[in-house]
Amino acid sequence: MDVAVVGGGIAGLTAALELVHRGHSVTVLEARARFGGQIGTGHHHGFIVERGAEGFAARSTAVAELCRRVGLGAGLMAQARHRALAWRDGALVELKEGEAAALLGIPVEAADLGRGLLTLPGGMGDLIAALVQSLEGRADLRTGARVRALLHQPGEERAWRLDGAGGSGATPLAVEGVILAIPPRAARTLLTPALGSRSLPPKIRFGSTVAISLAYPRDAVTHSLDATGFVVDGPGQDGLRGGTFSSSKFPGRAPAGWCLLRVFLTPEPELPVGALTPGVRARHRLLTPILGLTQRPRAGWVSRWRAALPRHAPDDAASVARWRRRLRRVGAIECAGAALDGGGIDGAVRSGLTAAGRLAAPARQTGEP
Repeated sequence: MDVAVVGGGIAGLTAALELVHRGHSVTVLEARARFGGQIGTGHHHGFIVERGAEGFAARSTAVAELCRRVGLGAGLMAQARHRALAWRDGALVELKEGEAAALLGIPVEAADLGRGLLTLPGGMGDLIAALVQSLEGRADLRTGARVRALLHQPGEERAWRLDGAGGSGATPLAVEGVILAIPPRAARTLLTPALGSRSLPPKIRFGSTVAISLAYPRDAVTHSLDATGFVVDGPGQDGLRGGTFSSSKFPGRAPAGWCLLRVFLTPEPELPVGALTPGVRARHRLLTPILGLTQRPRAGWVSRWRAALPRHAPDDAASVARWRRRLRRVGAIECAGAALDGGGIDGAVRSGLTAAGRLAAPARQTGEP
C-alpha cells in the first residue's frame, strides 16, 4: 500500500517506521522545516536545552521499544532526583509522591508514582534524529510540505489526493492510504471539504505554555537544587506555573560549575501566548525570591507552544473513538497523535503504532457502528 503520513512529529514518524517495517511505501509530509514537532533539543556551549518534552514516563514500554528499534535502547537514562517541591506561602516545601502532578492537573497512576522519567543523554531530539535516520532510504521524507487540500476519490485504487505535498505548483500526491498525525484542528481543516462535517474530529480543548531555559553559574543560585524542581501552589505571578532543575534532574545538562533551570509559564485562558512574550530578565526576577539568585542568567532560550497541551474533558475518549469509527467507514484513513491517545511521548508513540497497525490490517473493518 502507498501511504501518506501527514505530520512529522513523533507520532507520524513512529507510524511511518511501523509501516515501512511491514513493507508499505510511505511518504512523510511535514509542513515545518524540521521533523520532531514538539520534541527538539538544542546544544549550546555545553548546555543541553530541551525545546519540548524532556523525557517520557519510565513505565512506557512503547517508547523504550521504539528507542531499541532505532539503536538507542542501551542509552536510556533515568532521572537522578525524585524530590519535588512547591512554592507555597512564600517558601519552598517538599511534596509527597504524586502531589506535584496533582497540583498541575496531571493524572498519574499509582504504579507510576516515584518512577519518574527516562531520557537520552543527548536529549530527546536524539530520538527524532534516530527515527529520521532509520527512515532515510526506506521512506520519502519531505519537510516544508504543507498539505493544503485532501481530496477523496471513492472507487479509485489511489483514492486519496493531497495537494501541496510537493511544494507550490507540484503535482498532487495520490496514495491508497492516509494517516493524519496532526492536531485535531488541522485535521478538521483538511477533512471538512473531503468528507463533510460528519467526519470531523472532536473539539478537544488545548492550553498554551511558554518554557524558558536559563543558564547560571552554580554559585549564583543559593538553593541546593537537590530536587527535580518546583510547582507553584496557587496562582503564579505573571503566569508562573513551576520550574525544573534540569541540570540536577538529568546529569550532563550543563558544563561543570554551571546549572540549567527551566521555567514554565501558562497564560490565563483569555490571554494569547503573545501576552507572555517574556524577557529572560523578567523571568529571572520571578525566580530570585524562590531560589535565592544572586546574579542574572548568562544565557536564556525561550520556547512558545500555542494550543499544544490537551485539556481533556471526561467524554473526549469516547468522542475520539466515534470519530475513528466514522473514518474507517470512509476508507483507508487513520489519525494519530498524543492529543488523541493519552498525552506525552508515550501516548504519541502508542498512537502512531496503533494507526499504522489499523491501516495495514489485511481486512479493514469498514462497517463498524
